[in-house]
Amino acid sequence: GQPLPRAKVIIDAAKAGLSRDEVVAQLNSGTTSIHVAAGSGDAIYLNPMTLSAGEEQIVLDRLLEILRA
Repeated sequence: GQPLPRAKVIIDAAKAGLSRDEVVAQLNSGTTSIHVAAGSGDAIYLNPMTLSAGEEQIVLDRLLEILRA
């Protein structure tokens, strides 16, 4: 297969106060459901190929909202 562009985000549970799985669950359950792939350890992967123009800001805003809560 061909390599896929993706962003790898490491969730530091000690700093975030949430585990990777809790972050994934909150992304999935938001008003705008954001699906990410769980990586090994505390990583999640974001696939930019599934986003339309401007949607990257929605994903970033939601991720920051979860991590800063």
